[in-house]
Amino acid sequence: MAQERYPRSAAWTLGLAVAVAAAVGCDSQGTIPGGGSATGSSRDELRTGALTPEPSQYLENEVLGFRVDRLGGIAGTAWNLDPGDPTLRSWLLSMAGLWLAAERDGIRSNTVGTRGNGFEFDSTGYGPVGVFKVDRESARRQIVNWPSRLGAPADPDGSPRLYGDRMAWAAYVPSARFDPDRALSDLGIALSAWMWDRQDLSESFFLRYDVTNRGREAYRDLHVGFGADPDLFRNRTGVAVCPGLTYWHNQVGYDPERRLTFVYTARHAEDGEQADACYGLVEGFAILDTSAPEGLGPEMLAHRIWTRQEFNTPYPNFSGERLEAGQVALWALQGLSATGEPMIDPTTGQATRFAFTGDPVAGTGWISERTDWRSLLSLRPIELAPGETRSMTVVWIVAQGVDLEDGLNRFRSRFDAIAAERGLWDY
Repeated sequence: MAQERYPRSAAWTLGLAVAVAAAVGCDSQGTIPGGGSATGSSRDELRTGALTPEPSQYLENEVLGFRVDRLGGIAGTAWNLDPGDPTLRSWLLSMAGLWLAAERDGIRSNTVGTRGNGFEFDSTGYGPVGVFKVDRESARRQIVNWPSRLGAPADPDGSPRLYGDRMAWAAYVPSARFDPDRALSDLGIALSAWMWDRQDLSESFFLRYDVTNRGREAYRDLHVGFGADPDLFRNRTGVAVCPGLTYWHNQVGYDPERRLTFVYTARHAEDGEQADACYGLVEGFAILDTSAPEGLGPEMLAHRIWTRQEFNTPYPNFSGERLEAGQVALWALQGLSATGEPMIDPTTGQATRFAFTGDPVAGTGWISERTDWRSLLSLRPIELAPGETRSMTVVWIVAQGVDLEDGLNRFRSRFDAIAAERGLWDY
C-alpha cells in the first residue's frame, strides 16, 4: 500500500519519562531539586571503589520496584499496595522497552525491546559489561570503573553523574537474533533508569535511551518508539480483593492532549459486586518533551493497537504474534497493521494513527475492549548522521483512586506535575 509522507523531526531526544507517579532530576551542575549535589563536594576525601556490573539490576523504593535486564528492557515491575507490609504486592508491568526500525538498501529491519531478545550487552572492549547501579552513597566515591567511555552520564572528572536517588545504567547493541541481516548493527544504545525517594514521586520511574549511529552511513528514516506490556491485576500476592478481575480485563486509552497512554479497568455488568476502588488503578507512560537541541518528545506519530494474540479480538492483524518480521515492526511504528493497513476509528469510520482516544468515564468515543493489551507510542521518523546521538526520555506513572474517574484524574494530575517540573527529567 502507498505510504503517506510526513515531516521528519528536526531533532531527536526521546524523553521517555516513565512516571509511575513522579520523578526528580538534576540540573546541569548536578543539583537536585530540593536537595544538594548528586555527587558531593569533597570527592577527594572519599574512598575509591569499583562497581560490579550484573546481568540485571533491581531498583526500588518503599512503593515501587523494577528490573533493568540484560536484554535492554524493563521487567518485573511490582507495586507495594501497603508500604508497611511488603507481602502485599501487585505485578504492574511484564516488560517494556525501546523499539527501532528502519529500511536501508532494501532491507527492512527492527529491534524490539519488548520481545525479550531485541538487544544484548555492548562488549566493545572498554571494560566489564552488564548493568551498573549507583546511588547517592556510591556516587560519592571515586568510582574507578564507571563506563563513561560507553556513554554513561559523568561529570567532567569522569565520575558518575547521578540521575535521581538511585540509577541503573547499561550499554547495548541490537541483537543478531532479532536482526539477522544486521541492518541496525551500527547502532549503539545506552539506557539510564532512575527513581527518586521524594514521597510524591514514589510511584514513578524514568528511562532515558541514547541512540548513537556508529556507522559510516546515515539513517534517513529511523523509526523510534516505546512499547510496554502492562498488567493490572496480575499476580497479586497476599491480596484477596477484586476477585475475578485479571489482566485479561484490562483496557487501554490515549490522552491526545498530554500524549499519554494508559491502562485501566472499567466496570462491566459481568463483574458482579466489586468495590469502586477496584477500578481506580491506572498506569501508563509518556514520552517527554526534553529541551535539548536533539530532543523530539512532541513529535508523536502513532498510538497503535497492540493485542497479545490474534484470536478472541476484533483486531487480529494488530497482535504481538506478528512482530517478528522487520516490515511488520516498521509498519507498527507507523501506526499500521501487520498487513500495512491503517487503523479505523469505529465511531467515525475514518483512518487514524491514534487508537482509543475516547473518554473511559463517560463511555464516549473510541473505547477499547477488554483483553490483555500492550501499549505502543511512536515518534515521527528521524535522520541520524554518522557519529550522531539522539536521546529519548520516558516517564511511567501509577495512580490509585477511589474509583475510575478519581484514578484517571490522579494519574493525569501526577503526569502534569512531573511534566511541569523539568528538573526531574530534562537532562
